Amino acid sequence: MSNTKLAILILAHRDVEHLNRLIRKLQHPDIEIFVHVDAKCGPCYRSRISNDVYILPQEDCFDISWGGMEMVYATVSLLRYAVVHGSFTHYALISGQDYLVKSANDLVALLSKNDGDYLNILPDELRFISRYSLYYPKWLLGKQPWKRPVRTAYKMVGAGLFPNIFCRRDCPTNRFHCGQQWWVLRGGPVRWILGEIERNPSWFAFFSHSQIPDEGFFQTLYCLSPFSGSDLGNLTYADWSGRGPSPELLSERHFDEIMLSGKFFARKMDSVISKTLLDKVDRVCGLPVMGGSNA
Repeated sequence: MSNTKLAILILAHRDVEHLNRLIRKLQHPDIEIFVHVDAKCGPCYRSRISNDVYILPQEDCFDISWGGMEMVYATVSLLRYAVVHGSFTHYALISGQDYLVKSANDLVALLSKNDGDYLNILPDELRFISRYSLYYPKWLLGKQPWKRPVRTAYKMVGAGLFPNIFCRRDCPTNRFHCGQQWWVLRGGPVRWILGEIERNPSWFAFFSHSQIPDEGFFQTLYCLSPFSGSDLGNLTYADWSGRGPSPELLSERHFDEIMLSGKFFARKMDSVISKTLLDKVDRVCGLPVMGGSNA
């Protein structure tokens, strides 16, 4: 056993068959798994999740909508729950539609030998800054197709023509950062971020009126922390070739690209569409083909 203790934090909302396969793949003496179940999911979904994990109580779970602040609340809820239930050196945030494309031993070994954090931080260009420096009424947030062109027009007017009217004056920082939602952070940054949220609850209030806060909340806080500059890039592969608001579902045709990427996780998976891909990944890892489970 290593000195690394990893808490895997899973945001789950569908496909319990795949979720259980993911949980089985993650089994390791140095890993504990914590699952947030979307509040929209009923008790039947929760009852079918593997017994090998901590499932957050219903009262600590949120009804998550795309681009909403509930994703941030759910992640913070997972972090707080994990901190209380164990002493971990690392915390990994993944989706219930992710899959570990290497072995759990490989993942623990990687974290044991590298002193850094695995998250994606993009340059703070204007197109990202406007997500947070502009005030977004909540009716403008969401995945509905009609909202996308309205938000584009809103940004053009707010950031370009009338910045004195639309730009926010209550910004807790003038340096915003974006990146992919999924990350692996060491215990130090996690404790600092949780402490900063406690010290300054206005972070929640501010990001509640921003666009896609789950892709900026943790990146911005991380870059304000004493650990800034220790980011090593994220560990999750995704196919964004469809240019939509969500990545493409992965299938067997993605196998070579995933293996060549050097990533440790891949998303989005589906227990039916991705089955052949998942079977091939497990064979490469030297593992028996596991399949889904209702356990």
